[in-house]
Amino acid sequence: MRSIEQILFDLERCLITGTYKQFETDRLELKDLSGGDDWRQLYISVCAFLNTKGGTIIIGVNENIKDKLYRLTGYKGNSEEKLKQVPTLFTNETGAQMKLDEYLSPRSFEVRHFMDKEICVLTIPKLPEDMKYVFYKGNAYERHLTGDKKIDEHRIKNQQILRAEFTMAQELQPVTTATIRDINIDKLNDYIVQINRDTRIETVKADIKSALPFLIKRKFIIDEKPTLLGVLICGDSISDIIGAKCEVDGYVEGAIGIATNKKVLKDNIIPLMEKSISFIISNIATGISLESGGTTVYEYPERLIRETVNNALAHRDYNIDRFVTIVIRPNRNIEIRNPGHFDADQIINTDDGVRIRRIIPNPKPKNPKLADILKTFDRMEARGLGMASLTDESLENRIDLPYYFIHQNSEVGLVIPKGRVLDEEMELWLKSFEKFILNKMNQRILSEEQKTVLAYFYKTERHNKLERFTIHLTPDNNHFKVISDLEIFGLIYKHSKFGEQNQYPIFLVDRVLLKDDFYDDLRQIFRNNFDILGQEHKDVLNTIYHLNEFSAMNGTNATVVGDILFLKAGKRKEETEVYNSYQRRIRNIINQLSKRNYIINKGGSTRPNYYINNDFGGTEAAFSDNELV
Repeated sequence: MRSIEQILFDLERCLITGTYKQFETDRLELKDLSGGDDWRQLYISVCAFLNTKGGTIIIGVNENIKDKLYRLTGYKGNSEEKLKQVPTLFTNETGAQMKLDEYLSPRSFEVRHFMDKEICVLTIPKLPEDMKYVFYKGNAYERHLTGDKKIDEHRIKNQQILRAEFTMAQELQPVTTATIRDINIDKLNDYIVQINRDTRIETVKADIKSALPFLIKRKFIIDEKPTLLGVLICGDSISDIIGAKCEVDGYVEGAIGIATNKKVLKDNIIPLMEKSISFIISNIATGISLESGGTTVYEYPERLIRETVNNALAHRDYNIDRFVTIVIRPNRNIEIRNPGHFDADQIINTDDGVRIRRIIPNPKPKNPKLADILKTFDRMEARGLGMASLTDESLENRIDLPYYFIHQNSEVGLVIPKGRVLDEEMELWLKSFEKFILNKMNQRILSEEQKTVLAYFYKTERHNKLERFTIHLTPDNNHFKVISDLEIFGLIYKHSKFGEQNQYPIFLVDRVLLKDDFYDDLRQIFRNNFDILGQEHKDVLNTIYHLNEFSAMNGTNATVVGDILFLKAGKRKEETEVYNSYQRRIRNIINQLSKRNYIINKGGSTRPNYYINNDFGGTEAAFSDNELV
């Protein structure tokens, strides 16, 4: 959110010039209160901000949305008593009063001189996850866009379950090998400076003794023992105290799987994050973006690198005394291996007809207080996006489809491949079924977004067959309209056991679009003359038959056939010598098949268009052993 000074500056210009500009957001609310009967709405907004992401309320400004006009009504000094009541107005789900003085202290309410009147600025923090939800008059509210809405009963019950789990969170367990003397006062004050960044709510500490009330309040110390949370943020000699829990091992893997560069990083969690991110950035390729004024562009989106590393350290299982591992495979992928596991309700693992290995995005933090602190340091997005960022970046074609390995030793490996979801191989795949798709869509053409989502589903099924877990697309990912359209056209369909009745329906690609083996059809045409062929000759015939039957092309040529087979084999065109050699081999095979009437060229020598010879009557001459190798 913009600074309050900038907001007030812009608001003053609107008031002076009589112009209108939208100010209210999910983090900012304007209240009039000059009539004296709108305080209930103020209290509802405070409740909503507490339960969501926090925010700011400016009292003393009237917004006329209909006439698009602002009017300065001012804050009345005799309202002070009503503001003082605010910390006492909220309850938990049982009706017991919540103690919110720490979050709604007098420093949260600031009366300012503004133009010719006074206004009051209320700064409302986001409550920690283990304190949500708070209620006002029996209802819990949350901020949605520019308004406040009630939180439904289902989410309230889920939060109660989470809150019970948070009390046993690993981050709050005492570190038996540590004492209060292991808390570094300078590191603690660095944290206090950060929480004072928007509004001064805490003083810096002269020594550990004066810091004790704050350390206890923030759960850095419990029962006179530093917690894991306290040690991670401001502990001294941290690797001696908690071992591998504060360690990241980074590797750059060579062509034959041997590490060509290795770094062992140990530190408190904030500098450890920065060192880990720097290790990745310094070992991936970079370029220069002319569109962005010559700025550096990384091989992988920088924001995604930061968020993925930060999430790995924030949400790892700190019960396991093992380090996080980062493996960089140049020009291929980045893998981050993390101690821990997915919750059982996050995993869909079935082989009922189709092998499905999916991870359902779950915003539940494993270490909620640590996550809140990291947001204070701007090390995590306020919404804790995680998997949502991975799917967004892949559907924006900035990375290829990410996937997870679930290892037996309580470790999860996230692989972020270089490339794009809608890459050249997928473009060729869609082109190879273009006639089929056009018929399904009543001659409509797929949009780029539809192509990308369809490619996401296709690659998901391919990865699932290899025991790789992919991130499940849900209606919350802003691509639901595309998913709905693809379902209407019949290009995807709901799995029978994970369909309408399921909270997370699973979509599968139309089985025709997954078909790539036409050997039985080719045996009907060529009989025993097909089986005598070498594997590459069969693959070429299989591809030509596929294109003849399902693409909109008039025949095909050696280059298209070679591209499809080359990319299907997982090879890259950047390997120029390998690619050119492969294309020459495919052209030679096509010439051999054409000479023996397996295929017919209907386009001539300059622009050949090859078709399967459906009237094949036998070969003119047998293939030599060398030709079939």
